[in-house]
Amino acid sequence: MSSTQFLFVYGTLQSSLTKNRYARYLGQNADLVATARSPGRLYALKRYPGLRPPQSEEDWVHGELYRLRVPVLTLRVLDAYEASDYRRVRRLATLADGTRLRCWVYVFWKPLARHRRVESGVWRNLRN
Repeated sequence: MSSTQFLFVYGTLQSSLTKNRYARYLGQNADLVATARSPGRLYALKRYPGLRPPQSEEDWVHGELYRLRVPVLTLRVLDAYEASDYRRVRRLATLADGTRLRCWVYVFWKPLARHRRVESGVWRNLRN
């Protein structure tokens, strides 16, 4: 399958964040495949997280993998939501059973300044 059919999410687009209209939009236009992880470092940026490239083999970000039903349309909406702070890039995501899939992921590209690293790689949003 084409990598454009899959999207790895790790923050405000996760299925548990039902108050976020874009998370709801994703849930209505894609199928949740499974929980997954992708190489990277997670940082707390105010009320949302940002993924950066890994600096070691132990750097993982945990989230969810979706199969997009209409990738072009869904990604257009999500690209507008992620706006200028993130770049959508192709990466690998690993499922619990070890299956690795190419997917899209939004990577935070701006300088980190004083943002705190989330060592666990798991984003916990208190605002749901």
